[in-house]
Amino acid sequence: TADKTNIEIREQFVQMIEPTTESTAENEKIQMPICIDFDALKQENNDIIGWIYCPDTPINYPVVKGKDNNQYLRADLKGKYLVSGTIFADYRNNEVGEDKNYIVYGHNMKNGTMFTDLVNYSDKEFWEDHQVINFDTMAEFSKYQVMYAFSFDTNNETFCYNDFTDMNE
Repeated sequence: TADKTNIEIREQFVQMIEPTTESTAENEKIQMPICIDFDALKQENNDIIGWIYCPDTPINYPVVKGKDNNQYLRADLKGKYLVSGTIFADYRNNEVGEDKNYIVYGHNMKNGTMFTDLVNYSDKEFWEDHQVINFDTMAEFSKYQVMYAFSFDTNNETFCYNDFTDMNE
């Protein structure tokens, strides 16, 4: 099953660690509360670009970037059919760290996995308890504050939020 596949991936490539903060004269470097074996993950699939994690939610997955936005929509890391697919970055994103907005896709699964918890951001208490989503890459660790959450019908192309080319639009 999809959930079993993702549990196996976490068991093989992720280690929970105590969060630490390293202070330097210039800035404070915050470490993600999990340690990802990116070298081993890249051997499994060269399209791996990072890992997305939101504490106290099921969001704890590898992120890939394919040749288009259909490649991982219904495929696991090995390319086999998987109804939940794999969390993936929009193929039009630049390299990690180059875009002000980085678009990542995942399914809202009825079994509570993948990005299902994102619908809970409509609840103020949930948002207050889960304001940050962590995104770790081989290049850097980033924390993103959730500012907006919305849902829409993916079968309706009237609203295509990711086609803006100007950040002022």
